[in-house]
Amino acid sequence: MVAFVLPPELTGSEGEEDDEELRRLFFVAMTRAERKLVISYAESNNNDKAQAKSRFVAELEQSGSVSVTSFQLENDELAQAMSLIFNATEKDMESVFTSDFVTELLADYRLSLSHLNQFLECPKSFFYSSILRIPTPNSSAAAFGTAAHDSLEFLFRSMKESLGEAFPSKKSFLDFFSRQIHKQQDAFTEVEFKRRMESGIISMGKLYDENIDRWHRDVVIEQPFEAVINGDIRLNGRVDKLEILHGTLVNLVDYKTGKFDKKKFQQPNPVKVALAESEGKEPKHDDLYGGSYWRQAVFYKLLVESCPSPSYAVSSAEFCFVEPDATTGKLVNQSVEIEQEHVYFLQELIDKTYRSIKNREFNQGCGKSYCQWCDNK
Repeated sequence: MVAFVLPPELTGSEGEEDDEELRRLFFVAMTRAERKLVISYAESNNNDKAQAKSRFVAELEQSGSVSVTSFQLENDELAQAMSLIFNATEKDMESVFTSDFVTELLADYRLSLSHLNQFLECPKSFFYSSILRIPTPNSSAAAFGTAAHDSLEFLFRSMKESLGEAFPSKKSFLDFFSRQIHKQQDAFTEVEFKRRMESGIISMGKLYDENIDRWHRDVVIEQPFEAVINGDIRLNGRVDKLEILHGTLVNLVDYKTGKFDKKKFQQPNPVKVALAESEGKEPKHDDLYGGSYWRQAVFYKLLVESCPSPSYAVSSAEFCFVEPDATTGKLVNQSVEIEQEHVYFLQELIDKTYRSIKNREFNQGCGKSYCQWCDNK
């Protein structure tokens, strides 16, 4: 294993973190090869203008650990090769969708919230990432989120298991967070890890200080749920926290890292959808389906209340952000009002999505330039 890192004196501070992230992703992509890795690049563009190779490829060549071969294809050879590649890809995709292997994967399929969101965003990407489960590198944001969630689970489980339901000390809480984020260190660049560690200790400490005297103690933590709706649609999911209000009535709580974004809480807007369609425009995703956090609140209400055991009734849903808002410096707790018509809407959306997945309707991509499965496909 060879690491390629430029000396600090050769790089400026601006963009250093982005460079390190790109280098990490390049290295992760290299490690996906099992026996042999071939990296190719064009020396010139369609106008015969010389193109600079990626600096990461240049570092590889300078290391002396790779062999470099230069060759040239005639135009007709290149056109024929590209034609074969694209034709094979399209054919292979169809055969993958209808293969016996995919039949087995979908035989016992259960729809989760993340699967619903991924399919609505891009069916093609959903197929490769969630059905075939092609590995992807862990992002720094996801790694930080895992450390924060694990720490909050530790906090409440320790309280439930203690005599007198006492929360652990602030020091114990922050020490646990520090250990958890160290476990995720490979997902960060060196610069980013230091920054996220420092900011995380501050934000988690603030979360502890502001809530330690008012946190609910009668809670259910990280509870898995499974349910069947509409006769045959199987759902599953895991809820961060349920606060028992009285009897079976609960407040559903989900912890979020990252910045607060009001758009993620918006309800579907059929008026804006109709207006966009009348003008020949494509409706916005959130106008069609609602914001992702709004969908999450309604999905979990439906899931929890449809589960035969344990039996709960969700009276309210709340999203607690563990990092302070960048503008106000305050921690945000956002409640979501869920009406029965919202549940009916999401039930129909789930039914349509589930049927599409079972019918293998994966060929439609999002067409976004940043989508690795849809760009130029």
